[in-house]
Amino acid sequence: MSTDLWQTLKNIGDGMEARRLQREADAAARTAAKAAEAAAHEPRLVARYRTLGGGTVHVTERNGYFHHEQKTETHAACSACPATHTVDWGFDVMAADFGQAQKNFDEGGKVSTPQALAWAQEHAAHCRACESDEMAGAEGIASVPASGT
Repeated sequence: MSTDLWQTLKNIGDGMEARRLQREADAAARTAAKAAEAAAHEPRLVARYRTLGGGTVHVTERNGYFHHEQKTETHAACSACPATHTVDWGFDVMAADFGQAQKNFDEGGKVSTPQALAWAQEHAAHCRACESDEMAGAEGIASVPASGT
């Protein structure tokens, strides 16, 4: 085999390897971008309060809108009962979509988060509901008739 042909085949092989490596790098970059996007939409835990019944009130800052990355509300939810409380930060979706200034937006929840924390603490101080996992393991529950008689 001539040297020129050998060099041409080597160059083709090197080009194929370079393209394969580039495809792998592109796939890794896409995976990292998707992970970063998912992390941006994850709620950020602010506080937890234990209730009288053993439940937990979780207070999170989260994105209240599907297509925006920034946090836009503070949300509190009790794990033992259906009580929830959401304080919106005043995010204007239309202004954000059209690049306009946010007039009444509580950036970072500086005012809204303390309101949600106060609600969560108050709820935890009075909620006596037990989480369903704790109730399932309690002794004597199965012996109570369903009809209440």
